[in-house]
Amino acid sequence: MAKRIPEPVVQSYREVLRAALPASLAVGTFAVSIGIVARAGGLGWTAPAVFSATTYAGASQVASIGVITGGGGVVAAIVAGILVNLRYIPIGISVASCFRGSRLRRFVECQVVADVNWALAHQGGGRYDRRILLGVGVVMWAVWVCATVVGLALGGIVGDPRRFGLDALFPALFVAILVPQLRPRRNALTAVLAAGLALIVIPFVPPGIPILIGSLAVIVGGRRRA
Repeated sequence: MAKRIPEPVVQSYREVLRAALPASLAVGTFAVSIGIVARAGGLGWTAPAVFSATTYAGASQVASIGVITGGGGVVAAIVAGILVNLRYIPIGISVASCFRGSRLRRFVECQVVADVNWALAHQGGGRYDRRILLGVGVVMWAVWVCATVVGLALGGIVGDPRRFGLDALFPALFVAILVPQLRPRRNALTAVLAAGLALIVIPFVPPGIPILIGSLAVIVGGRRRA
């Protein structure tokens, strides 16, 4: 006879799934778009799929894929991805107490931490729900990888993503990330100066470098304010 799962455990699974469903729909849609753009940009199947499985960071993937499909080099793409992912340093510190066991176990568990499940798991007062953090993270990771593969398959059918406006995906994402950070006024000034600097150097440097220059300008501006 199958062992009956305790009701509290079942209820915990239900809570995780309820939290994961809306987020997974949004994340899945975005991952499909990334797959389409990556395939249309000539990146093939393997690299984008492995990228999604091992990196699991939408903004970082957008930055890196945008640089490569725009004609930039691999080094510029890697550095762009790293700069965008620097936000995970404070995020990781904030949820460090949620991870238990050996170093290997903690290392594996922390790979599913992303912006969405980190925000959903926040309980206020610096406290985080471990079940939501890890449970939603695992579900979203699976959706992210599968949806990327779906996008890669569709990329061969859709063709040029500009026909459907998918080329606007990457700048739209960064605008969505940037806008909430423009307060106070000093943040807005730093963002405007960094964007202006990136625009100025576009005619003179290879693709991808303006992103790095703008990102470094923001980091320098932030350090000066601190």
